[in-house]
Amino acid sequence: MNWFLGLALLGVMLLGYVLMGRIDRTLSNSQPPHPAERPAVRVLLFGQDPCRADLEKHLAQDQISYRSVETPACPGPDRYDVVLALSDDDSANLLFCVAARHACQGVRTCARCNQVIYLAVFRQAAIDQILSGPVDVDALVRTVHAWL
Repeated sequence: MNWFLGLALLGVMLLGYVLMGRIDRTLSNSQPPHPAERPAVRVLLFGQDPCRADLEKHLAQDQISYRSVETPACPGPDRYDVVLALSDDDSANLLFCVAARHACQGVRTCARCNQVIYLAVFRQAAIDQILSGPVDVDALVRTVHAWL
């Protein structure tokens, strides 16, 4: 019986050691990047929104690098400063912003919420800015400038 308790205690200690190693790696990777390590692509756009062409035009005029994606797959390992999820699908917007925040520590997120009943879920997910209704491109561009 004593050997069984000793073996169980050894297993718990090993599990604690592995978990602490993972926590240490996570915390060491969550440090904000050095200014010289700024990403090449600063803004990630997701979704087909009628304002997207106008938004891309503003970003290009202001020489802010951006990348557009159509599918809600997890953002790549690249780091982005700002993620804008502007699709008509609330769950895809929410999932994309949460995945981006998980993949890129310190990223600012903006998501479109088409149905008011989901606003509390978006707030709980700590989305930095939630858009409901038609998108005001000029206000969105000012927000992106403030975040960069």
